[in-house]
Amino acid sequence: MIKVCFMFAATAFAQKSPVQYTTHDSFNDWFVPAGEFVRTQPRNDLDLQIEVNRLLVPDGASFGMTCIPSLMQEWAISVDEATKKLIVVRPGSEGRPEVLWGYVRDAMYEMVNKGNYTEMRKRKTIKDYRAPELFKRSVTLSDKAVGRLRRLFDKVVSTARHEESDFEYRPSDSWAEFSLPISACLDGTSWTVFDNSQCVNRSCSSGDGKVGMFVHLVNQLRDAVIAENVSRVDSLMLVADFVYDAFNLNSITIKKESACIPLSNLLDKSERNNYLISKALEANDIFTDGRYNKGLTAEVSDVRVFDLNSYSDASKKHDGGKYYTVTLTFEPSYVDADWPFESKVDIWADTGEPFGIIFGNHWGCHFFSRPYSEWVKYGSTQRNAFPATFR
Repeated sequence: MIKVCFMFAATAFAQKSPVQYTTHDSFNDWFVPAGEFVRTQPRNDLDLQIEVNRLLVPDGASFGMTCIPSLMQEWAISVDEATKKLIVVRPGSEGRPEVLWGYVRDAMYEMVNKGNYTEMRKRKTIKDYRAPELFKRSVTLSDKAVGRLRRLFDKVVSTARHEESDFEYRPSDSWAEFSLPISACLDGTSWTVFDNSQCVNRSCSSGDGKVGMFVHLVNQLRDAVIAENVSRVDSLMLVADFVYDAFNLNSITIKKESACIPLSNLLDKSERNNYLISKALEANDIFTDGRYNKGLTAEVSDVRVFDLNSYSDASKKHDGGKYYTVTLTFEPSYVDADWPFESKVDIWADTGEPFGIIFGNHWGCHFFSRPYSEWVKYGSTQRNAFPATFR
Protein backbone atom coordinates (compact mmCIF):
# COMPACT_ATOMS: atom_id res chain seq x y z
CA MET A 1 0.00 0.00 0.00
CA ILE A 2 1.35 3.38 -1.00
CA LYS A 3 0.30 6.44 0.96
CA VAL A 4 1.03 9.87 -0.45
CA CYS A 5 -0.19 13.41 -0.09
CA PHE A 6 -2.38 14.15 -3.10
CA MET A 7 -1.26 17.74 -3.62
CA PHE A 8 1.36 17.00 -6.29
CA ALA A 9 -1.14 15.02 -8.35
CA ALA A 10 -3.90 17.54 -7.86
CA THR A 11 -1.69 20.34 -9.20
CA ALA A 12 -1.55 18.90 -12.70
CA PHE A 13 -5.20 17.92 -12.48
CA ALA A 14 -6.29 21.43 -11.47
CA GLN A 15 -4.43 23.05 -14.37
CA LYS A 16 -6.83 21.55 -16.92
CA SER A 17 -9.63 23.82 -18.14
CA PRO A 18 -12.76 21.72 -17.56
CA VAL A 19 -15.66 21.85 -19.99
CA GLN A 20 -18.88 22.67 -18.14
CA TYR A 21 -22.06 20.62 -18.34
CA THR A 22 -25.34 21.11 -16.54
CA THR A 23 -27.53 18.40 -15.02
CA HIS A 24 -31.24 18.05 -15.74
CA ASP A 25 -34.01 17.69 -13.18
CA SER A 26 -34.17 14.21 -11.73
CA PHE A 27 -37.25 12.31 -10.64
CA ASN A 28 -36.60 12.98 -6.94
CA ASP A 29 -35.33 16.55 -7.01
CA TRP A 30 -38.48 18.09 -5.57
CA PHE A 31 -41.42 17.56 -3.27
CA VAL A 32 -45.06 17.90 -4.39
CA PRO A 33 -47.49 20.51 -2.98
CA ALA A 34 -49.90 18.88 -0.51
CA GLY A 35 -52.06 21.77 0.66
CA GLU A 36 -52.58 22.85 4.26
CA PHE A 37 -51.10 21.08 7.24
CA VAL A 38 -54.22 19.49 8.79
CA ARG A 39 -54.45 18.34 12.42
CA THR A 40 -58.22 17.86 12.83
CA GLN A 41 -59.81 14.54 11.86
CA PRO A 42 -62.99 14.61 9.75
CA ARG A 43 -66.11 13.39 11.51
CA ASN A 44 -66.48 9.60 11.73
CA ASP A 45 -63.15 9.08 10.00
CA LEU A 46 -59.57 8.45 11.02
CA ASP A 47 -56.85 9.43 8.55
CA LEU A 48 -53.35 8.13 9.33
CA GLN A 49 -51.50 11.22 8.05
CA ILE A 50 -53.76 13.55 10.03
CA GLU A 51 -53.32 11.41 13.13
CA VAL A 52 -49.54 11.53 12.69
CA ASN A 53 -49.78 15.32 12.41
CA ARG A 54 -52.03 15.54 15.48
CA LEU A 55 -50.07 13.22 17.76
CA LEU A 56 -46.44 13.50 16.68
CA VAL A 57 -46.18 17.21 15.88
CA PRO A 58 -46.31 19.45 19.00
CA ASP A 59 -48.74 22.36 19.00
CA GLY A 60 -45.95 24.94 18.97
CA ALA A 61 -44.05 23.43 16.03
CA SER A 62 -43.12 25.98 13.36
CA PHE A 63 -41.76 23.59 10.72
CA GLY A 64 -40.57 20.01 10.38
CA MET A 65 -41.15 16.66 8.69
CA THR A 66 -43.28 13.58 9.31
CA CYS A 67 -42.40 10.11 8.06
CA ILE A 68 -44.85 7.26 7.46
CA PRO A 69 -43.01 4.11 6.35
CA SER A 70 -44.92 1.11 5.02
CA LEU A 71 -45.98 -1.01 8.04
CA MET A 72 -43.22 0.44 10.21
CA GLN A 73 -42.99 2.98 13.02
CA GLU A 74 -43.98 6.51 12.12
CA TRP A 75 -42.08 9.52 13.47
CA ALA A 76 -41.90 13.29 13.24
CA ILE A 77 -39.21 15.90 13.75
CA SER A 78 -40.03 19.57 14.25
CA VAL A 79 -38.63 22.89 15.41
CA ASP A 80 -40.41 25.12 17.94
CA GLU A 81 -39.00 28.55 17.17
CA ALA A 82 -40.39 30.05 20.40
CA THR A 83 -38.51 27.61 22.65
CA LYS A 84 -35.68 26.87 20.14
CA LYS A 85 -36.28 23.15 20.57
CA LEU A 86 -35.62 20.47 17.95
CA ILE A 87 -38.14 17.76 18.82
CA VAL A 88 -38.56 14.12 17.79
CA VAL A 89 -41.78 12.23 18.60
CA ARG A 90 -42.75 8.67 17.71
CA PRO A 91 -45.36 6.16 18.95
CA GLY A 92 -44.53 3.88 21.88
CA SER A 93 -42.12 4.10 24.75
CA GLU A 94 -38.34 4.01 24.85
CA GLY A 95 -38.17 0.26 25.15
CA ARG A 96 -41.38 -0.57 23.29
CA PRO A 97 -41.87 0.97 19.84
CA GLU A 98 -45.40 1.06 18.44
CA VAL A 99 -46.86 1.48 14.94
CA LEU A 100 -49.68 4.02 14.83
CA TRP A 101 -51.12 2.44 11.70
CA GLY A 102 -52.03 -0.66 13.75
CA TYR A 103 -54.17 1.44 16.10
CA VAL A 104 -55.85 3.29 13.21
CA ARG A 105 -56.45 0.08 11.26
CA ASP A 106 -58.11 -1.74 14.16
CA ALA A 107 -60.41 1.22 14.82
CA MET A 108 -61.34 1.80 11.16
CA TYR A 109 -61.48 -1.73 9.70
CA GLU A 110 -62.76 -5.17 10.58
CA MET A 111 -61.63 -8.51 9.24
CA VAL A 112 -64.41 -10.44 7.46
CA ASN A 113 -64.02 -14.16 6.73
CA LYS A 114 -64.85 -14.92 3.10
CA GLY A 115 -64.26 -18.65 3.22
CA ASN A 116 -60.92 -19.20 1.55
CA TYR A 117 -59.70 -15.66 2.29
CA THR A 118 -60.17 -12.79 4.74
CA GLU A 119 -61.25 -9.34 3.65
CA MET A 120 -60.49 -6.07 5.45
CA ARG A 121 -63.68 -4.01 5.43
CA LYS A 122 -64.13 -0.42 6.62
CA ARG A 123 -66.38 -0.03 9.65
CA LYS A 124 -69.42 2.26 9.55
CA THR A 125 -68.24 3.93 12.73
CA ILE A 126 -64.88 4.12 14.49
CA LYS A 127 -64.58 1.42 17.14
CA ASP A 128 -62.68 1.68 20.45
CA TYR A 129 -59.89 3.90 19.18
CA ARG A 130 -57.20 4.90 21.63
CA ALA A 131 -53.95 6.61 20.77
CA PRO A 132 -50.70 4.95 21.87
CA GLU A 133 -48.35 6.55 24.35
CA LEU A 134 -45.63 8.67 22.79
CA PHE A 135 -41.85 8.73 23.00
CA LYS A 136 -40.38 12.25 22.89
CA ARG A 137 -36.85 13.70 22.87
CA SER A 138 -35.62 17.24 22.25
CA VAL A 139 -32.45 19.33 22.19
CA THR A 140 -32.04 23.09 22.39
CA LEU A 141 -30.78 24.88 19.28
CA SER A 142 -28.84 28.10 18.98
CA ASP A 143 -30.47 31.08 17.24
CA LYS A 144 -28.18 30.51 14.28
CA ALA A 145 -29.10 26.81 14.01
CA VAL A 146 -32.81 27.63 14.10
CA GLY A 147 -32.26 30.12 11.29
CA ARG A 148 -30.31 27.66 9.16
CA LEU A 149 -32.96 24.96 9.51
CA ARG A 150 -35.76 27.48 8.89
CA ARG A 151 -34.01 28.57 5.70
CA LEU A 152 -33.66 24.97 4.49
CA PHE A 153 -37.27 23.96 5.21
CA ASP A 154 -38.56 27.18 3.62
CA LYS A 155 -36.58 26.33 0.49
CA VAL A 156 -37.81 22.73 0.34
CA VAL A 157 -41.43 23.86 0.60
CA SER A 158 -41.07 26.80 -1.80
CA THR A 159 -39.43 24.69 -4.54
CA ALA A 160 -42.20 22.06 -4.54
CA ARG A 161 -43.90 21.45 -7.86
CA HIS A 162 -46.37 19.01 -9.35
CA GLU A 163 -45.53 15.67 -10.94
CA GLU A 164 -46.38 16.86 -14.42
CA SER A 165 -43.45 19.29 -14.38
CA ASP A 166 -41.07 18.68 -17.27
CA PHE A 167 -38.02 16.66 -16.35
CA GLU A 168 -35.65 14.18 -17.91
CA TYR A 169 -35.87 10.71 -16.38
CA ARG A 170 -33.59 7.85 -17.34
CA PRO A 171 -34.22 4.30 -16.04
CA SER A 172 -30.47 3.91 -15.42
CA ASP A 173 -30.80 6.56 -12.72
CA SER A 174 -32.88 4.21 -10.59
CA TRP A 175 -32.17 3.56 -6.93
CA ALA A 176 -30.82 0.08 -7.70
CA GLU A 177 -27.52 1.59 -8.89
CA PHE A 178 -26.85 3.19 -5.53
CA SER A 179 -25.80 2.05 -2.09
CA LEU A 180 -28.04 4.25 0.05
CA PRO A 181 -29.15 4.38 3.67
CA ILE A 182 -32.10 1.98 3.99
CA SER A 183 -34.10 4.74 5.72
CA ALA A 184 -34.11 6.60 2.41
CA CYS A 185 -35.12 3.60 0.28
CA LEU A 186 -38.21 2.12 1.91
CA ASP A 187 -40.93 1.21 -0.56
CA GLY A 188 -44.10 3.14 0.16
CA THR A 189 -42.50 5.60 2.59
CA SER A 190 -44.22 8.98 2.65
CA TRP A 191 -42.38 12.11 3.79
CA THR A 192 -44.36 15.26 4.50
CA VAL A 193 -42.47 18.50 5.06
CA PHE A 194 -44.47 21.28 6.70
CA ASP A 195 -43.71 24.95 7.13
CA ASN A 196 -46.25 26.90 9.17
CA SER A 197 -49.62 26.01 7.62
CA GLN A 198 -48.37 24.60 4.28
CA CYS A 199 -46.93 21.18 3.54
CA VAL A 200 -45.36 19.25 0.69
CA ASN A 201 -45.10 15.51 0.24
CA ARG A 202 -43.05 12.85 -1.50
CA SER A 203 -43.82 9.13 -1.67
CA CYS A 204 -41.27 7.08 -3.57
CA SER A 205 -39.07 4.02 -3.42
CA SER A 206 -35.96 5.95 -4.35
CA GLY A 207 -33.55 7.81 -2.11
CA ASP A 208 -31.57 9.60 -4.78
CA GLY A 209 -31.64 13.23 -5.86
CA LYS A 210 -32.22 16.24 -3.65
CA VAL A 211 -35.12 14.54 -1.85
CA GLY A 212 -32.82 11.70 -0.80
CA MET A 213 -30.17 14.15 0.38
CA PHE A 214 -32.72 16.06 2.46
CA VAL A 215 -34.27 12.92 3.95
CA HIS A 216 -30.87 11.50 4.83
CA LEU A 217 -29.96 14.72 6.64
CA VAL A 218 -33.24 14.75 8.57
CA ASN A 219 -32.71 11.09 9.52
CA GLN A 220 -29.31 12.03 10.95
CA LEU A 221 -30.86 14.91 12.89
CA ARG A 222 -33.54 12.56 14.25
CA ASP A 223 -30.93 10.06 15.47
CA ALA A 224 -28.87 12.82 17.08
CA VAL A 225 -31.91 14.18 18.93
CA ILE A 226 -32.92 10.73 20.17
CA ALA A 227 -29.36 10.28 21.48
CA GLU A 228 -29.54 13.85 22.90
CA ASN A 229 -26.23 14.50 21.15
CA VAL A 230 -26.12 18.29 20.90
CA SER A 231 -22.66 18.43 19.33
CA ARG A 232 -23.78 16.07 16.57
CA VAL A 233 -26.79 18.28 15.85
CA ASP A 234 -24.50 21.31 15.67
CA SER A 235 -22.16 19.54 13.24
CA LEU A 236 -25.07 18.74 10.94
CA MET A 237 -25.80 22.42 10.39
CA LEU A 238 -23.03 22.58 7.77
CA VAL A 239 -24.66 19.68 5.95
CA ALA A 240 -27.98 21.56 6.16
CA ASP A 241 -26.28 24.49 4.42
CA PHE A 242 -25.02 22.15 1.71
CA VAL A 243 -28.47 20.61 1.12
CA TYR A 244 -29.94 24.12 1.00
CA ASP A 245 -27.44 25.00 -1.72
CA ALA A 246 -28.56 21.94 -3.70
CA PHE A 247 -32.25 22.92 -3.49
CA ASN A 248 -31.34 26.52 -4.25
CA LEU A 249 -29.97 25.60 -7.69
CA ASN A 250 -32.23 24.88 -10.63
CA SER A 251 -29.38 22.78 -11.97
CA ILE A 252 -25.90 21.90 -10.81
CA THR A 253 -22.87 22.68 -12.95
CA ILE A 254 -20.29 19.90 -13.05
CA LYS A 255 -16.92 19.28 -14.65
CA LYS A 256 -16.11 17.12 -17.61
CA GLU A 257 -13.61 14.37 -16.89
CA SER A 258 -10.13 14.23 -18.35
CA ALA A 259 -9.29 11.40 -20.73
CA CYS A 260 -8.87 7.90 -19.28
CA ILE A 261 -5.49 6.30 -19.94
CA PRO A 262 -4.78 2.52 -20.01
CA LEU A 263 -2.33 1.90 -17.18
CA SER A 264 -0.20 -0.31 -19.45
CA ASN A 265 0.87 2.95 -21.11
CA LEU A 266 2.25 4.19 -17.78
CA LEU A 267 5.28 2.03 -17.15
CA ASP A 268 6.69 4.21 -14.38
CA LYS A 269 5.09 3.35 -11.03
CA SER A 270 5.17 6.95 -9.84
CA GLU A 271 3.49 8.13 -13.04
CA ARG A 272 0.83 5.43 -12.70
CA ASN A 273 0.06 6.39 -9.10
CA ASN A 274 -0.12 10.06 -10.05
CA TYR A 275 -2.71 9.20 -12.69
CA LEU A 276 -4.74 6.97 -10.31
CA ILE A 277 -4.82 9.65 -7.63
CA SER A 278 -5.79 12.42 -10.04
CA LYS A 279 -8.58 10.25 -11.49
CA ALA A 280 -9.87 9.40 -7.99
CA LEU A 281 -9.83 13.08 -7.04
CA GLU A 282 -11.70 13.86 -10.24
CA ALA A 283 -14.45 11.32 -9.45
CA ASN A 284 -14.63 12.54 -5.87
CA ASP A 285 -14.80 16.15 -7.07
CA ILE A 286 -17.60 15.37 -9.53
CA PHE A 287 -19.85 13.71 -6.98
CA THR A 288 -19.19 16.20 -4.17
CA ASP A 289 -19.02 19.42 -6.19
CA GLY A 290 -15.44 19.87 -5.03
CA ARG A 291 -16.36 21.01 -1.54
CA TYR A 292 -14.57 18.38 0.51
CA ASN A 293 -10.90 18.50 -0.40
CA LYS A 294 -9.47 19.93 2.82
CA GLY A 295 -6.90 17.72 4.50
CA LEU A 296 -7.14 14.81 2.03
CA THR A 297 -4.45 12.18 1.67
CA ALA A 298 -4.48 9.36 -0.87
CA GLU A 299 -3.60 5.65 -0.63
CA VAL A 300 -3.13 3.52 -3.76
CA SER A 301 -3.70 -0.20 -3.33
CA ASP A 302 -1.75 -3.00 -4.95
CA VAL A 303 -3.39 -4.42 -8.05
CA ARG A 304 -6.58 -6.37 -7.23
CA VAL A 305 -8.67 -8.99 -9.05
CA PHE A 306 -12.38 -8.36 -9.59
CA ASP A 307 -14.66 -10.97 -7.95
CA LEU A 308 -18.03 -11.14 -9.70
CA ASN A 309 -19.65 -12.73 -6.62
CA SER A 310 -19.15 -9.50 -4.68
CA TYR A 311 -21.21 -7.37 -7.09
CA SER A 312 -24.87 -7.98 -7.90
CA ASP A 313 -24.95 -5.46 -10.77
CA ALA A 314 -21.79 -6.47 -12.68
CA SER A 315 -21.63 -8.74 -15.73
CA LYS A 316 -19.48 -11.79 -16.45
CA LYS A 317 -17.13 -9.77 -18.63
CA HIS A 318 -15.89 -7.98 -15.50
CA ASP A 319 -14.95 -11.19 -13.63
CA GLY A 320 -11.22 -11.54 -13.12
CA GLY A 321 -10.45 -8.02 -14.31
CA LYS A 322 -7.58 -6.20 -12.63
CA TYR A 323 -8.12 -2.89 -10.88
CA TYR A 324 -6.74 -0.49 -8.27
CA THR A 325 -8.50 1.15 -5.34
CA VAL A 326 -7.61 4.69 -4.32
CA THR A 327 -8.69 5.65 -0.81
CA LEU A 328 -9.06 9.37 -0.08
CA THR A 329 -8.94 10.16 3.63
CA PHE A 330 -9.78 13.30 5.60
CA GLU A 331 -7.95 14.74 8.52
CA PRO A 332 -9.91 13.12 11.39
CA SER A 333 -10.35 16.48 13.09
CA TYR A 334 -12.17 17.91 10.08
CA VAL A 335 -14.95 15.45 9.26
CA ASP A 336 -16.97 12.80 11.05
CA ALA A 337 -17.92 9.90 8.74
CA ASP A 338 -19.38 6.46 9.44
CA TRP A 339 -16.35 4.88 7.77
CA PRO A 340 -12.81 6.26 8.27
CA PHE A 341 -12.36 7.66 4.76
CA GLU A 342 -13.75 10.34 2.45
CA SER A 343 -14.20 8.05 -0.53
CA LYS A 344 -12.84 4.93 -2.23
CA VAL A 345 -12.58 4.90 -6.01
CA ASP A 346 -12.07 1.66 -7.98
CA ILE A 347 -10.27 2.08 -11.33
CA TRP A 348 -9.77 -0.54 -14.05
CA ALA A 349 -6.14 -1.31 -14.84
CA ASP A 350 -6.74 -1.95 -18.56
CA THR A 351 -8.71 1.19 -19.40
CA GLY A 352 -7.83 3.51 -16.50
CA GLU A 353 -11.54 4.28 -16.09
CA PRO A 354 -13.29 4.38 -12.67
CA PHE A 355 -16.02 1.77 -12.20
CA GLY A 356 -17.23 2.65 -8.71
CA ILE A 357 -17.11 5.11 -5.83
CA ILE A 358 -18.22 4.71 -2.22
CA PHE A 359 -18.25 7.48 0.38
CA GLY A 360 -17.59 7.39 4.10
CA ASN A 361 -21.30 7.81 4.84
CA HIS A 362 -22.31 4.66 2.85
CA TRP A 363 -23.48 6.58 -0.25
CA GLY A 364 -22.04 5.47 -3.57
CA CYS A 365 -22.61 3.99 -7.02
CA HIS A 366 -21.12 1.74 -9.70
CA PHE A 367 -20.57 2.54 -13.37
CA PHE A 368 -21.40 -0.85 -14.91
CA SER A 369 -24.65 -0.29 -16.83
CA ARG A 370 -23.72 3.32 -17.53
CA PRO A 371 -20.08 4.25 -18.25
CA TYR A 372 -18.30 6.75 -16.04
CA SER A 373 -17.96 9.15 -18.98
CA GLU A 374 -21.75 9.31 -19.41
CA TRP A 375 -22.33 9.96 -15.71
CA VAL A 376 -19.95 12.88 -15.98
CA LYS A 377 -21.32 14.31 -19.20
CA TYR A 378 -25.04 14.01 -18.55
CA GLY A 379 -25.19 14.20 -14.80
CA SER A 380 -26.66 11.88 -12.22
CA THR A 381 -29.54 11.96 -9.77
CA GLN A 382 -26.94 11.26 -7.10
CA ARG A 383 -25.02 14.45 -7.92
CA ASN A 384 -23.63 16.14 -4.83
CA ALA A 385 -24.02 13.14 -2.55
CA PHE A 386 -22.33 14.64 0.46
CA PRO A 387 -19.64 12.17 1.50
CA ALA A 388 -19.36 12.88 5.20
CA THR A 389 -20.48 15.11 8.02
CA PHE A 390 -18.46 18.08 9.16
CA ARG A 391 -17.50 18.12 12.80
